[in-house]
Amino acid sequence: MDLIFRINSFNHLLEASLKLNSPCQPPCCSGDFDESRYSDMWYSHLLKLLANLNCSNTLSLNAPSEKALQIPKNMREISPLAYSKHLKLKIHNSSGSINSELRDALSWFAPSLETLEIDYC
Repeated sequence: MDLIFRINSFNHLLEASLKLNSPCQPPCCSGDFDESRYSDMWYSHLLKLLANLNCSNTLSLNAPSEKALQIPKNMREISPLAYSKHLKLKIHNSSGSINSELRDALSWFAPSLETLEIDYC
């Protein structure tokens, strides 16, 4: 997982960039992976990390697949990005258009978005 932060002179987090790795392969590998290996533990760690980045104005996420961002409904309590205004997603291994499960997950974990930018790779 790679993290990049940009902080202004008032110590406010302006932008955070995060690259998520697949839970089933090391970051140095490429190629297909088994999406069924996303576990509750993986999503729990992701939610904690995102909650710690909630103070950022802009968050950039580079995800290995749409499934990486589809938080299961049974794990949804408090929105981890309740205050983030701008979200930039780069999604690999995708269909090329947003599906309803991803749309539902995004509206839950970042309800205050003003802009959403999605780049499918």
